[in-house]
Amino acid sequence: QTLLGGHSPIERSAVSIGGSTYIGPNTVVRRGVAIGAHCLVGAGSYVSRDVPDHTIIAGAPARPIGRVRIEGGEVTFDYSAAT
Repeated sequence: QTLLGGHSPIERSAVSIGGSTYIGPNTVVRRGVAIGAHCLVGAGSYVSRDVPDHTIIAGAPARPIGRVRIEGGEVTFDYSAAT
C-alpha cells in the first residue's frame, strides 16, 4: 500500500474465530480465514488456511501438530494425533 502511494484499494475479508480458542501472541491470521472452536494457535504463527475445531496448529505457515481433547470437563492436548 505504501509503496504504491496509497492508490490501490485495500482488500478486506472477515476472519472467523470460534469460541474457546486461544491465539498466541504475535500471530498473523490471513484475511478470510476461519479458525474453529476449541483451537490452540502457537505464538508467532502465520495462519493462512481454515482450521477445523479442536486443532492445535503452529508455525509459519501454520500446520496441524495435534488435537484438543475435551472429556468430562478435562482438557488435554494430544500431539500424537496431528491432522
